[in-house]
Amino acid sequence: MTTIVTDTGTFRVVPDLPLDRVAVFVARLVDEVSGAEPRSLVGIQTNREAAYAREASGGMLAVSGRVEHLFPELATKAYSLDLTIDGPGYRPVKRTDNISIGSLFPIDLGTIPLRPYPIRVEGRVTQDSNRNPIAGASVSVITPKLALLRVPAYRDHPAGTNVTVQTLTPGSTRSLGAGAPAGTLTFLLSSVASLAANGVLLFGDSEYGIIDSIDSPAKTVTLKHALQRSYAINATVKPVTTAAGAATTTARDVNAGDGILILSATLTGNAVDIGGAEYHDLGVLSDAGGFYAANGVGGVRELTFRASAGGFIDLDVPLTIDYASPNNPLTFKLRT
Repeated sequence: MTTIVTDTGTFRVVPDLPLDRVAVFVARLVDEVSGAEPRSLVGIQTNREAAYAREASGGMLAVSGRVEHLFPELATKAYSLDLTIDGPGYRPVKRTDNISIGSLFPIDLGTIPLRPYPIRVEGRVTQDSNRNPIAGASVSVITPKLALLRVPAYRDHPAGTNVTVQTLTPGSTRSLGAGAPAGTLTFLLSSVASLAANGVLLFGDSEYGIIDSIDSPAKTVTLKHALQRSYAINATVKPVTTAAGAATTTARDVNAGDGILILSATLTGNAVDIGGAEYHDLGVLSDAGGFYAANGVGGVRELTFRASAGGFIDLDVPLTIDYASPNNPLTFKLRT
């Protein structure tokens, strides 16, 4: 307490305590693919109003606050703090970091990678001699330990998930008794004869579903995961027989929407299953106009695509992915 004497009287005052903030956490944010600092500004939120988070130059992150306010019983009690890191073009990162009893600050969280959202590679396959389109050309990825899915992954899978080459053989054609928009789990089928739980169905020409249950009297089938695409009434559905081949594991976790699998070893085949939970053809096909699109391309800096078509010489083209652009063009001109 301080006494102040003035012409108008004597006053006793108590000075404000200094509001000293200290850095609780420090870390460095990096782009998971390039290893450089994020290409866009990143927002950082915590679950405590008294914790202040910000990104500085070079991708440096700091979370600060008054220790006696944030962790008043730190001498005898452990705490935790939730962080949400979000930036344009990157998947959000949500994490909980612990503060042990008696911790000294700042706590270095090390490097926190931010994963860019995957992009779309699209273009056209034509004849080199006359620029006529080539329909039904196969566009695949030949970079070792990578696999291009025709339809991106339906769900998340952890690193280490089994990936097995499959020979998928479609059977007799059935048809949808009603339209099945994207997101559909249960649908009406013209016939459910010979179908059983855990069986595989092919919708149209590229999407596979696994049967969860069947209501025979109602002729309805429920899948283990929702359809990714929409199908009109009378669209074709075929039961599929499977035959497993070589197997490996994912070297990186898979996010729903990823069209590239990063594997522990190279696999050779036309189709795979991921953890026995979803089936996919490998490679994409060009349409009648020669146009193709590979969705969900990500996780790598560079990769090599191959275009193949009957009567033409295969063409391999390397591509450095530009994650700042949602669409990366890549054109093939095949020679005989």
